[in-house]
Amino acid sequence: EPSNQGRNIDYLENTCTPEPSSCQYRQIYDQYSPYIDKVNPANSLNDCQRQCDQERLFSCKSINFDASSKKCMLINEDLISLARGQQQPGGGTPLLPRRNFIYSEKGNCEMISVQCNSQ
Repeated sequence: EPSNQGRNIDYLENTCTPEPSSCQYRQIYDQYSPYIDKVNPANSLNDCQRQCDQERLFSCKSINFDASSKKCMLINEDLISLARGQQQPGGGTPLLPRRNFIYSEKGNCEMISVQCNSQ
């Protein structure tokens, strides 16, 4: 947390409600985010996504998965929040090209329920 240093500033992060586990991830191949918060070993992309879902120290929103070294990089930002914080030349993506990497972020987290009644 940033220090207050005598100013009346409150630092808040949206961590009070967990994301539903039904969030679908979307992948971007051969791209990665350089803004990494935590690195763990992972056997697969699904394993890495599961680690993101289960992270408790911060709100994990996206991952880099290195298929070559089987490393899972957890990130507390997604493309929208990364783009807000970084001015990209030509308005491009904040991702960088990297072979054998998969950038994956949580997509829509919609809770949909369908109930069928016989009539």
